[in-house]
Amino acid sequence: MDYNDTLKNQKEYNKEFYYNPDGLWLQNRKDITRNQILGLIGEIAEFQEAIKVLPWKAEQNEIEYDHVKEELIDIYHFFMNLCILWGIETEAELKKIYYKKNELNYKRGKIHEKPTEGFKCT
Repeated sequence: MDYNDTLKNQKEYNKEFYYNPDGLWLQNRKDITRNQILGLIGEIAEFQEAIKVLPWKAEQNEIEYDHVKEELIDIYHFFMNLCILWGIETEAELKKIYYKKNELNYKRGKIHEKPTEGFKCT
């Protein structure tokens, strides 16, 4: 097991227990993607519930941080599967793509008067 690269480790796990992402037909890739997206949505909902931001529930202040972290890892699990399915198979590759996009976001941010207005905490 490669503890230095979670994407490589996840790919090996998938190959051993579920499917080999190498050489999948496009339709198989789409079918697996649909299932991964459904899993991801479910985990995001569980994360939302764990941090108690559901608008229809009474305000609660006690949060189990270990549970929150577990839900984030579940989200990461499905995110990694989507990356692997669509050709991002190492953390180095993920970081390369991330920083390329991040550079573009910085350029976009500089052309707007208030680019992060919607992200600021009040």
